[in-house]
Amino acid sequence: MERKVLFTRIMLTILALALGTALYTLVGMQPLLQAEILAHQSPMQAAEASLQALEYFPWRVELYEQAGNYMLQAGQPTRAIELYTQARASGSLSRDGSLALGDAYWQLGELEQAVSEWQTLANGSQPAGRVFSSLARAYHQQGAYEDELTAITQGLVIQPLNADLNTRYAILLMSTSPTDAIPALEHAAALDPAAASRLTSFMFTLTSALRTDNLAYQLTTSGQALAEDGDWPLAQRAFENAARANPRYAPAWTWLGQARQQTGTPGALEALNQALRLTPTDPGALSMRGLYYQQHGDYPRALADYQLAVAADPQNIIWQMALGDVYDRIGNLNGALLAYQTATESAPADPQTWRALALFCLSRDIFIEELAFPAAKKALELDPGNPLSLDLLGQANMGLEKFSEAEILFKKAIATAPDDASPHFHLGLLYLHLGKLPDSELELRTTLHLDPSGQIGERARRILERYFP
Repeated sequence: MERKVLFTRIMLTILALALGTALYTLVGMQPLLQAEILAHQSPMQAAEASLQALEYFPWRVELYEQAGNYMLQAGQPTRAIELYTQARASGSLSRDGSLALGDAYWQLGELEQAVSEWQTLANGSQPAGRVFSSLARAYHQQGAYEDELTAITQGLVIQPLNADLNTRYAILLMSTSPTDAIPALEHAAALDPAAASRLTSFMFTLTSALRTDNLAYQLTTSGQALAEDGDWPLAQRAFENAARANPRYAPAWTWLGQARQQTGTPGALEALNQALRLTPTDPGALSMRGLYYQQHGDYPRALADYQLAVAADPQNIIWQMALGDVYDRIGNLNGALLAYQTATESAPADPQTWRALALFCLSRDIFIEELAFPAAKKALELDPGNPLSLDLLGQANMGLEKFSEAEILFKKAIATAPDDASPHFHLGLLYLHLGKLPDSELELRTTLHLDPSGQIGERARRILERYFP
């Protein structure tokens, strides 16, 4: 009898343990299922669910990587790195996880760590093409173009039809060999329909440049195309190669000076001076050197160069407006006004000249009725719906105490460009003047949100501190 009771107790204990384990497993499965459901809707919650599942199944170390992926997707690279590191320590980090770890470092701006991760993968067995794309992207940002070329070449051996690698290869060639770049661009455009328009535009530019048997000219033209595309560092490389190909080709030095200025590389002024030694009266080189002096606060020299540029090419409105800006900065309002008016006379159908004149008068609170209002109105007539013109005309109406008209114009500007801080700021000032304090505070706080570190944002901050502490 006692044996039978003992047996029954043992069986009940085993059954209870089995049921408990099954229940424990069932409960632990819930966060895993939840992670799958939340993966696309809320990656942060999916990551938390994955970590919760780890508490039930501590041997499922691959969940560290899964949680890291979700954290990276949720825009939390620091936390993702911690999780990938835990996965690596547990021996479960996959190749894709290592690649994602590099992406996390990349998002934090830690390029050396990112490159280290990707380079380890590239040196391993059977690396994926995406590894070389990531390496090429990193080397490009670092300006390590020879390393970028190596990564691209290695990647193309594995994936010769990889669209990203072919595109990077073609664009890189633009800085060294425009002739070789054209067929490479054509090949890349065929592989990447999304980039075809951009690459085709490069092809047309280079094809036109190759009609002249002048390598320095070809490289300079190629560099200008790269600069227009926003890649000033690679454009600088093209201009350096152009100047090397023909040291007496002045435009190469002019654009090299501009590129060095854009990238913050030393030697910008030296390059511009070299261009002007070769062509002392070239308005392009004069204006770019004037811009250099202007950006470095040397307004007398900037003024002298802009004056020479305007004298050489009086119809160029960009230099006329730059001249007006320098006159304004040194306090010569008559000279500034004359320069801005001359620009409108040179290009009466160009709205930017009228906007520049209106902005000058409004910023100095002069000739609001005589010049600012008609100039802003003309700019809007030439370019209907332009948010800058709407904002300027609103300011002019406000200066003339036409408050209803100003409010309508500011609201139209905001509707057209809701992320532009300027019309929000001016509408906030209008409401403050009219005593509509809640509306004013809302617009000023919106201004500060849109431009937290800019001049308009700082003005909004000071007004908020004074009237809405």
